[in-house]
Amino acid sequence: MQTSDGGLRTLQLRTSGLERRLRAQRWQFAAAMLVILSVVWLLLAASSATVEAETFVLNDASGVRRAEMSMVLDQPTVTLYDANGQIRGAFRLGADGQPEYIDAFRESM
Repeated sequence: MQTSDGGLRTLQLRTSGLERRLRAQRWQFAAAMLVILSVVWLLLAASSATVEAETFVLNDASGVRRAEMSMVLDQPTVTLYDANGQIRGAFRLGADGQPEYIDAFRESM
């Protein structure tokens, strides 16, 4: 069976189109694998036993700040908030290293 030059040209165009799509799919696959491996690496790194931050904030289900652990005046401090987000008290280490309770109504923070 003989093919005409037009048929051969059509076959070459289709083949080159398929090859381009295959190369594009290979790059897409490689990019997808890179993203997946990056996410897995980040999840593994996040599961380490140590978490560091300057401030840890605890919010309730409504998004209102209810507690905070941070450094205040160079002292580690745990601050407690009411349901309206107002400071109600805090615990910190005093200058002598002893724990102190700070009543929000008596001493401002």
